[in-house]
Order: sequence, then C-alpha cells, then structure tokens
Amino acid sequence: MAADFDKENWMEDSRQFLQVCERHNMPAYLERSRSGNGGHVWIFFQQPCPAWKSRKIGYYLLREAGILSEFEKDASFDRLFPNQNSHSGKGLPI
Repeated sequence: MAADFDKENWMEDSRQFLQVCERHNMPAYLERSRSGNGGHVWIFFQQPCPAWKSRKIGYYLLREAGILSEFEKDASFDRLFPNQNSHSGKGLPI
C-alpha cells in the first residue's frame, strides 16, 4: 500500500504518518516523487492483503496521525494505492 502526499506540507505530513506507523510496529518507507514536490509512504505486508483491507488500515493510520479529519483543510494527503478492489483481468493495452 502507498499513501500519496503532495502540496507544500507533504514532508511534514509524511513524517507524521511514518511516526504513527512506527508506533504500531508497522515498517513504512518514504519515497520522494519524481517531481520532487511530494512523496509516497509505502507499507509492505508479509502476506497478501486485500486492497480494501489495506486501505482501511491506511485510513486508520492517517486519522490517527491527524492528517485526515473534518477539521484539517490543508492536508497534503492525496490518495491511497491501490485505489480499487479488483482488476478487470483484461491486462494492459499493447
């Protein structure tokens, strides 16, 4: 799973998210985006985890970090990947 952070305060939000992951003994890794104006925090699971469940965990951690709340209007969080539960099975167009 990856949490995508953009905007001006992406680094601060990413660090808050990483700290919450650490408190839960959940190894997480920050990758700076190619643009240099954002980052992705990656969490790898030891066993396969359904997409919906990984997003549920991600949203829980984001709320605990104070990044997602009804009061926070300037959060740099954009979205979680994977952002869908299943693939059509058709593959990529060639």
